[in-house]
Amino acid sequence: MPEIALSELLRKMIEHGGSDLHITTNSAPMVRVHGILRPLEYSELTPAETKQLAYSVLTDAQKHRFEETLELDFSFGIKGLSRFRANIFNQRGAVGAVFRSIPYEIKSFEELGLPAVVTKLCEKPRGLILVTGPTGSGKCMQTHITSRTRYVLRSAKTRTSCSSAKCAISRPPRPRSELPRPAT
Repeated sequence: MPEIALSELLRKMIEHGGSDLHITTNSAPMVRVHGILRPLEYSELTPAETKQLAYSVLTDAQKHRFEETLELDFSFGIKGLSRFRANIFNQRGAVGAVFRSIPYEIKSFEELGLPAVVTKLCEKPRGLILVTGPTGSGKCMQTHITSRTRYVLRSAKTRTSCSSAKCAISRPPRPRSELPRPAT
């Protein structure tokens, strides 16, 4: 296969309306469109090709850190195209990577097709809302906008909280009467 550039693959992802580009060894580059992974029209990538694609956007310091930890999260931008968040990892002894497009323009509630009640919830003085949905549906933007609201939306009457250490979504604070008392 002729050498391909990561910027070319990222452009194809954007053209297809994709949210993520997945590159792994022994697989064609894949694009996530509306939650479904679809292969791009390229042949399967070799271990050398996946490493070359992943390393093409890394600084020397990032390459060194990846080689020490075998995982790296970072972000970068391509002028005139988009900003991207990336995760490079070691999978079955080979380098793999996922690149997520972060649009320059944040969509409005109307453009996202959200009901008017969400706007009203955002006007509340404090609290949190748990936002769920498929990859690429705008959850991150919704979460940041709605993080000041007082309600936690419940799915199937189950209270949930995000288990990620990086995520600030959690259950609302307990009333003072329910807080544990210090031992005397």
